[in-house]
Amino acid sequence: ARQPKENPRWRSEAAVSLGMCAGEEALPVLLDLLDGTTPLEVKKACARALGRIPSEKALQAIQTRLGNPEIDPSLITALGLLGSKWGWDARGAENGVEIRKQCSNLLVSQISRVPELAEPIGKAIALVAWPESLDQIERMSDNPAARAILPLLRRTLER
Repeated sequence: ARQPKENPRWRSEAAVSLGMCAGEEALPVLLDLLDGTTPLEVKKACARALGRIPSEKALQAIQTRLGNPEIDPSLITALGLLGSKWGWDARGAENGVEIRKQCSNLLVSQISRVPELAEPIGKAIALVAWPESLDQIERMSDNPAARAILPLLRRTLER
C-alpha cells in the first residue's frame, strides 16, 4: 500500500486488506496514505478500509474527514460497513450499539449535506439498519434525496 512504484490498483487492494486484517493497528498507515499525496484511487480505498476496522477510532477518523468531495462517497461507504448490523451481529450485537448509532446519525446528516450522494447514502443506511433512522429520514419528507432513500430502508428494516 505504501509503495509508490506499485500499481495504484494493487495498492488499493492492499489498503483494504490491511484494514480487514490488522484492525486498529492499520489506522496509522491508512490515515497517513489517506491524508498524504497518494493517488486518489488509493485514498478512496484507504477511506473504505476504515469501515473494516470495528472501533471508535475508525469512526472518529471517518467523521473528521467527511467534507472532501473526492473521498466523501468512499467515507459514506465506510460508515455503512462500520455500522453494518450484520457485521456487529456476528461480533456480538451489544458491542457495536453505540458505533452503529453514530454511523446512522452521521449518514442521516449527510442526506442534506450531499443530496447528490443519495444512492450510496441509502445503501449505507440500509446496511446499518438502525431502526431510528427511519423516523429521522421520514421527518425529512421535503428532501428529495431522503424520499429516494426511504423505500430501500423500509424494505431492509422489515426483514
